[in-house]
Amino acid sequence: AVEELYEAGLIGQDILGMGFNFDLTIRRSAGAYICGEETALFEAIEGNRGFPRAKPPFPTTHGLFGKPTSINNVETLALVPDIVLHGGEWLRQWGTEKSPGIKLFCLSGDVNQPGVVEAPYGLSVRQLIQQYGGGFRGEPQAILMGGAAGGLLHPDHFDIPLTNEDLSPLNVPIGSGVVMVFNQEVDLLKILKILARFFMHETCGQCVPCRVGTRQAYKLLDKISGGKGTAGDVDRLEHLAVTMRDIGLCGLGQTAPSPILSSFEHFRHIYPMPTRLDTE
Repeated sequence: AVEELYEAGLIGQDILGMGFNFDLTIRRSAGAYICGEETALFEAIEGNRGFPRAKPPFPTTHGLFGKPTSINNVETLALVPDIVLHGGEWLRQWGTEKSPGIKLFCLSGDVNQPGVVEAPYGLSVRQLIQQYGGGFRGEPQAILMGGAAGGLLHPDHFDIPLTNEDLSPLNVPIGSGVVMVFNQEVDLLKILKILARFFMHETCGQCVPCRVGTRQAYKLLDKISGGKGTAGDVDRLEHLAVTMRDIGLCGLGQTAPSPILSSFEHFRHIYPMPTRLDTE
């Protein structure tokens, strides 16, 4: 597609004889999750290890190769042509005043029709699943919103509008648009352990809170979900999650504990009573 654009004179030098230059290069990622962090992505493109940079300076002044850089998700850029052609008010016909427009949602887990759907902001998650996902499969217990670094949504909140302003007080992000449903047969502690193992594997290891914290979170969840945890282990897990959130270097380290923190806020009952006295 890029070659065809160059051949048609739609990108490159002196586009359509207008004196405007625009080159397009596609780089294949090695697939590391940490390179979803903007400055780690810059490092990878520059040929370095995908380590996040300390901020400030920010990408708008010091980005790729030290130059001012605009970095956006493809979903954002895909809307730009329509906004340019039709104007901002065209996009505002969907959504809410503070969260206008449309969003791609990935429905998965215990839904009857999983898949990627495009829906306006402002629908409730219940409406989203009923209208686009064919309804719940089984009695829903929780929904993981926003992906691995997102939060768990309780059924009491399934009718809250899917907007940033409505979900922020619950500490549950829309994020990447992941909507993963878990019915009553799912062990949420094991889900949290799987997420912790993912982050333990994907941490870049640059900062201690993330490098050590993800490993300790996995060990504690493995112990607790296996029925060998204590009240002290549960307390340590919660304290660890808060510490990681508050002092992690980058977005990965700060949001890796988000599912754990939301479980304490909305699903504290899943943590069992200690099976033995905490002697530590």
